[in-house]
Order: sequence, then structure tokens, then C-alpha cells
Amino acid sequence: MPPLIIDENKGITIDFLKYIEQISDYQFEIKIMNYVRAKKNLKDGFVDMIGHTPLGLETESFYDYAIELEFSIPTKSDFFTRIPLESDADLSSMIIGVPSGNENFLSSLSGIPVENFVTGRIENLLNMLKAERIDAFWFERVSTFTIIDEMGLKGLYYNRFPDYEIPVSLAVRNDEEGLSLSMKFNEIIEMIDYEEMYKNYLNIVQLEDKGIVNNN
Repeated sequence: MPPLIIDENKGITIDFLKYIEQISDYQFEIKIMNYVRAKKNLKDGFVDMIGHTPLGLETESFYDYAIELEFSIPTKSDFFTRIPLESDADLSSMIIGVPSGNENFLSSLSGIPVENFVTGRIENLLNMLKAERIDAFWFERVSTFTIIDEMGLKGLYYNRFPDYEIPVSLAVRNDEEGLSLSMKFNEIIEMIDYEEMYKNYLNIVQLEDKGIVNNN
């Protein structure tokens, strides 16, 4: 989710974690992986924390093994299309690209059948959209804007869906060790003005609910 996470060393959330290292005794080994693998590794005990998770909105089974921190960044998600999306568009008849690992969550969130979703890397799905191989791409606004700009794509429209913000957070394991980690982390986070750290990101979140993606 660039610009929140770009790679192991870059991104707003990476900087946030590096700052926590400076003011605490924590040291992080950051690994980049897709969301499906991240959740499985958390469940199996191979990692201590994952992010970003949709705060309080994951599938029911997720919370059997995960606890989210008292930390969140607001996000908005949009449908990205080649032509403006009509307000009465039948979403259940569309073929929609979503990043791998998000299909079950987005299906439960929207009621759109999971069979309607084509999964893959964001860049590949946006190329499929431009080539008219899918009807829409659906994901978080700022990361999609960032990648569209990096790819130099022109003429794509965005339309906010759903009409409420989806806060994202970080999650630890739902066990004794994870609960202890979450309590310590929540205390540290209370000392940080993280909204200031995320200020440029939040400016894009607050854009109009629909329009054409601006690559300038």
C-alpha cells in the first residue's frame, strides 16, 4: 500500500515503526509479503505483527487468531474505471480487479459475489483495466493514486465506494504474548503525533468523492 508501505525501508508506516524504535526498546525486522501470506504467517506464529488490516472489518475467522492495535489511519476506497461510474451501476454484473488476498473481505463488505473478482498485483490489474479486460479496479485510494501516477496511466476515473472511511491498523496474535505486545504498543503510540507523520497521505484521503485521477 504505497505510500504507507513501499518496501522494507521506505514508506510512511515504515518511518512510523522506525520512530518507535528510537523511543523504545523495540527493533523490527520488516518483511514484505502479500496479505494472504501475512495473515497465515501471523496465524502460524512466524511473525509477531502484520499490517495494514481493515480495523474491525476483517472476516470473523481473522479475529480468532488476531488482535488489532488501538492505532488507525483513515482510508477511503474507490472504484477505478475507464468511464465515469453511474450511480445506479449494477456492481454484481461487473468483473472487478482487487489485489490478491482482499477478495473475501471485499465480498463480505459489499455483497458482491467473490466470483466477480479477478485478483493479482495492483499494477497488473490496472493494465487489465486499461486494456478493457476487466470493468473496474477496486482498492484503497491513496495507494492506487500513487501507483497510477508511477505507471503514467491517464484517463481513469475514481468513484468512492463504500461511502464511509475504512480505518486501517496493525494486528498481533490473539494469544498471551500478542496481548502483552499490543498493550505495550498502545502505550507507546499514545505518545506519538502520528497524524502529523501521515499528513500528506491524509490530504489525498480528503479529496472529492469522485473525479478523474490527476497525474500532474
